[in-house]
Amino acid sequence: MLTTGQIVTNDDAFTGPVSVDDIVRDLLAAGKTWKSYAESIPSVGYTGGDSYPYAKRHNILSYFTDVTTSSTQGQESRPLLSI
Repeated sequence: MLTTGQIVTNDDAFTGPVSVDDIVRDLLAAGKTWKSYAESIPSVGYTGGDSYPYAKRHNILSYFTDVTTSSTQGQESRPLLSI
């Protein structure tokens, strides 16, 4: 709800995709850029499923069609670097 402004589903097993208006779409429409930093994501732009220890469900932006169908927007998902 925080990233779309609406309830998409109440199903815990939901695997997407999500094509409703979302925060990525709103940021792009406003001329802004964005980045998503996800812990243990396998690579920059990864929108696939779970890959231990990465859990896709913890990276909500990887479900948005605005991200998964765009080669440029998909690249904005980045690994969270630990120091």
